Amino acid sequence: MRNYSILVLFFTLASGIFCGAPQIKDDKSLEKAQEKALEGDEKSVEAMEKALEKDAPEKDPELHEDIIENLGDVNTEQSRAVLEKQANSEKESNREAAIGSLYKHSESAEDEGTKADIEYSVLNEVDENYETYGKITPKEIEVLGEIQDYRSLDTLNLVLYEQPENADIVLHSIANQISTEGSPDEHSAEVSQEAELLLIDYVTSDTTADNKEVAINELYKATRKISETEAEEKMLSLYNSPDLEPEEKKLVMKVLTSQSPGFTEKWDKKLKDDYKKTKTKVERKKIESIYASIKGISLKAAHRELGKLLAPKGPVISIPRANRLRKLPPKTAVFEILKKYKFTEAQVDHMEHALKEVVKESDSTHKAISKIVFAGLQELHPDKNYFELKKIAAEGFHHRGLFYTVLETIHTSYDTEGLRAVAVRKLFNLDMEKSRALMRAYAIERMYFQYISR
Repeated sequence: MRNYSILVLFFTLASGIFCGAPQIKDDKSLEKAQEKALEGDEKSVEAMEKALEKDAPEKDPELHEDIIENLGDVNTEQSRAVLEKQANSEKESNREAAIGSLYKHSESAEDEGTKADIEYSVLNEVDENYETYGKITPKEIEVLGEIQDYRSLDTLNLVLYEQPENADIVLHSIANQISTEGSPDEHSAEVSQEAELLLIDYVTSDTTADNKEVAINELYKATRKISETEAEEKMLSLYNSPDLEPEEKKLVMKVLTSQSPGFTEKWDKKLKDDYKKTKTKVERKKIESIYASIKGISLKAAHRELGKLLAPKGPVISIPRANRLRKLPPKTAVFEILKKYKFTEAQVDHMEHALKEVVKESDSTHKAISKIVFAGLQELHPDKNYFELKKIAAEGFHHRGLFYTVLETIHTSYDTEGLRAVAVRKLFNLDMEKSRALMRAYAIERMYFQYISR
């Protein structure tokens, strides 16, 4: 009888061992559990979770990370719940591996809805880690670069300045948000434009020259995926930005000439062709500046050389309408032109107020965008100093030529309608739809705005 009891006990224990969840102690037992988990065995996933609750064995200290990475291949809700728990682990290596595996689930999601849900979960986990630990890991930074979303960009932008030791990884992730499709959807296009502006803002920040060069390189490489010409045009647009200091312009040209063989010969002809088509002094000065830098000559020499290409031109506008607008007070004339495009007088007042606020706070929160205003004013009043220009800007649209010179600076500084609209949104505090409408109206009425600015 005693022997019978022992046998019963033995088989009971054996049953628990062989029929229950497998125990994971090393790579070999993990491999077996992984095979079963991929076949849909929930107990194998439970075994992985239990192994993560214990300390990793001394002989295999990286077992936890291996388990978490393997769970990235088991795309089930059960596996995802384990990963979400590990994504906030106190152990940094576990957090890194879990975020990477969660993102892997989104890549293999069966439909767009599930993919979006998982990406949303990843963003939440990263935000929570940033709040809890005061930093995020390189792997988390890398994953943020793969999720094209404003939330990703917001976090990356914070990390860029608060974790300067990871600047190169962060800059790469921001650049990764730039769309390389020929015709991206509206959301992708707007996120892409925002990513470009973040890189450009970083180039004008107080960081090191090496970091600025990395940012320029990342912008170039991201745009080159569309085409080499697109990348070259982007660099030339950046070079001519009023936000850049001379040393920053040199970095742009350094990246451009080193990354694009044959650039000088190609653009010598293109710039001359473009110069012949210019309509304003601002456009000509932009090309003269780039031409001088490429050819290694002075601005005066570039002006003389390119000036020979110009043929006399007359304005293509209705003179009676232009004269009627010219007789009105400057701000009234601006409204008279814009009301045709469904802008109200209140909206013109709103834009004027926003511009004044930007100028008032030009030394702090609006430093980058205020440079556009002052670049335009410098063109309007080249003999005035910074403080005199600030007083002029405080007059708002009542000052003749202010509206035109600011919009013209935006028009010539950014090479796409989207980037111009983003700049207008920041300057005048408008929504994107109204910002685009303003730049479209300006493109049509540009010659009239120029005429009434004299």
